[in-house]
Amino acid sequence: MKKIIYTLMILLLGVIACNDNSVNPIIEESIVTSFQGKFVNWTKGSNHRMLFLGANDVWNSDKIYSSSQIDSNGFFMMDNFAPPSSSFLRNKVYPVYIDGVTFQENTLICSDSTASVVHGVLIIVKDTSNSRVAEVYRQNFSYNFYIQKEHLKTGDFMTEYIYVDKNVTLNGRVEYVYYNPNFKIESKMTLNYDLIYKKGWNKRITYIASHNVANDGDKTTITAEYNYVNTEPTTANWHYLYY
Repeated sequence: MKKIIYTLMILLLGVIACNDNSVNPIIEESIVTSFQGKFVNWTKGSNHRMLFLGANDVWNSDKIYSSSQIDSNGFFMMDNFAPPSSSFLRNKVYPVYIDGVTFQENTLICSDSTASVVHGVLIIVKDTSNSRVAEVYRQNFSYNFYIQKEHLKTGDFMTEYIYVDKNVTLNGRVEYVYYNPNFKIESKMTLNYDLIYKKGWNKRITYIASHNVANDGDKTTITAEYNYVNTEPTTANWHYLYY
């Protein structure tokens, strides 16, 4: 269930709105070429590795893009990222909403509608196997953003890693309402985009500008505003969450 929700939420974070532009923009932002750091509250010893994979419509990556041993103190260093296989670049840079979304505003502009992306995924495995035992998150909180949204608060942020096959920008504002009848949750979202992607691996930071949860009987209403940017705050930490 967690995997399904995570994939659906990736598809929800955006809007179908992109202008064709055959000339790629000049971009000064640097691509991501390495990860290094130390996990918060690492207690798993030295017999684990971290893998950098890709997630698209399914949770099976085309290959391992990079890997790193994790030492007994939780330190790691990962570099020499491989690009995704061309056959794995199936999603476009602008996300697609599921049926049932109602837009109040849509001014999102994409500089190149032909750009394709792969969302990076970081996992922890034991030395003896590539079987996933934990997920890795770069953020300033210690829970799963997509599954435990009720815990979010103003000032929280999450960093994700996205491969883009050409230079492209996303700028604008989106407001929508979406009601999930299965979970009886109504989401009233405002999304502000200010993203510059360069061909290669990039950071996308989701910053919570506001987040309010209200309950009325068995219905939950989430009213929130998110900013999507490339600049990561200095308070980001590496967290791991076991199944």
